[in-house]
Amino acid sequence: MEIRYRCTLEDYLEAQSYQSKSVAYYLYWVGSGVFFFSGIFKVLMAGFSQAFAMFLLAGLWLVWPLVIRPIAIRRSFHQVPNFVLETAMVAVEQGLQTGSAAGRSETPWTAYTKFRETSNLFLIYTGSGTFEVIPKRALSDSELSQFRELLMRHVHRATTPPAPHL
Repeated sequence: MEIRYRCTLEDYLEAQSYQSKSVAYYLYWVGSGVFFFSGIFKVLMAGFSQAFAMFLLAGLWLVWPLVIRPIAIRRSFHQVPNFVLETAMVAVEQGLQTGSAAGRSETPWTAYTKFRETSNLFLIYTGSGTFEVIPKRALSDSELSQFRELLMRHVHRATTPPAPHL
């Protein structure tokens, strides 16, 4: 089966939302919670004027995961020019053959470690942070089920998708 597609910023953002988050990412959320609840405790014990600093620190602490990280992800999209190229992919029993203006490759199924299906994409992993993105919109309904069956025969399915955060 041959699939032709061009990925978009929305595809990139959705794919990034399924990436594993580092320990630092979760520490930021825990840290902001600590500052926030410390501020609430200070309000209860000493009044709002004493707690202002804690709420300010909680707000500043949240700037990274809520503002800076999403901006950095959008900026990185423009630094990956091959992502948006028109791609032709042929899915066969031996693996995937892809071609675009950037080059051609043949990847056997044994090179893929797992796949994940999102509402709009197939993410096919070759490592923990490396994957190919195939938009579902490039497939007809019958091709969608054929491609899914092909993946399930040859690649381990990721069982628990992480909750998307950006």
